Amino acid sequence: MFYINLEKPSNSLYLGFCMGAQLDPNNEFLEDIGNHIRKMEITQVSKLENPDIRALLMAALELET
Repeated sequence: MFYINLEKPSNSLYLGFCMGAQLDPNNEFLEDIGNHIRKMEITQVSKLENPDIRALLMAALELET
């Protein structure tokens, strides 16, 4: 589904979506990092409160079911 990666030098949290290429290609949060995986950088915890990010997580869950 997705993974969480913390990069200490930049204090960034990354959410990686294993089947991210199947998610909305026009999503402003996702960065392309390969044939399948897409990632999203979180630099502020408040960004996680965005309803669009919750919808993205739900869409990733639906791909796996």
